[in-house]
Amino acid sequence: TTSQPKGVIVTHGNILEQSEQLHLVWDFTASDTLVTWLPHYHDMGLIGTLACLYQGARCVTLSPLAFYQNPGRWLRAISDYRASCSAAPNSAYEMCVRRVTDQELATLDLSCWKAAINGAEPVRYPTLERFVERFARCGFRLESFCPAYGLAEATLGVATSGAGVAPVHDRSITGCGYPLRDQEIVIVDPETRAARPEGEVGEIWVSGPNVAQGYWNRPDETQATFRACLANGAGGPFMRTGDVGFLKDGELFVTGRMKDLIIVGGRNHYPQDIELTVEQCHPALRPFSGAAFAVDEADQ
Repeated sequence: TTSQPKGVIVTHGNILEQSEQLHLVWDFTASDTLVTWLPHYHDMGLIGTLACLYQGARCVTLSPLAFYQNPGRWLRAISDYRASCSAAPNSAYEMCVRRVTDQELATLDLSCWKAAINGAEPVRYPTLERFVERFARCGFRLESFCPAYGLAEATLGVATSGAGVAPVHDRSITGCGYPLRDQEIVIVDPETRAARPEGEVGEIWVSGPNVAQGYWNRPDETQATFRACLANGAGGPFMRTGDVGFLKDGELFVTGRMKDLIIVGGRNHYPQDIELTVEQCHPALRPFSGAAFAVDEADQ
């Protein structure tokens, strides 16, 4: 979604490892039910369904269109089928806050939902607070939220919060939890390739058994992305995510994506911050419908 499409080589071993990692962190077993409306051509939708096959768990599937027509259908399915796990991007939770009616809300029981995974785009802590405020009367708890970070090059997940632990935030950025089993995350200066200390922002590099094998028929890009090593032989190989963030007490905080960075007057701006500021400045601007990007004019 951020460059020319590339096929990612994912092995059976990668998928089995990822399924076991998710089972351990979310305590997802054969007795659980997953509800999903995420498309199967998206990694989060695909791996969620495969995790159900891996555990022998029940999977209830809605179409993405059914959700966007009426976000309450998603919550209704969770309530009716007593789902313990469901995943969506941050904007989906925001849509539920804005569009689920009081009449719908009065019939929902979300006390079963122990792992509400929030990923695939920046996780905004105010959205988590608004969702809890809106749906607490339905039995939903802040501790059910599991902010997560991942990408197709890692099969799906890199880091996530465990179920039953309230999410944390720092510098107005929501923590995305801790590395999954047997994974290592380092924060690296992309120019010098030196590891940065805790609390400093840099590129997120990842290694582990769920990291994919490379890009299909793209040897040069595979070498550059999946075979990165730290300076002076300090470690590797790592997969370069292209995302930036920092570690605090071992937890990953994602601040943005390097290629999306907008530089104006020598200052760095993340487009998602500009988009949020703009959409909140006037009621005529629709939420989740704007895009910020840089334009060069007169060599500036």
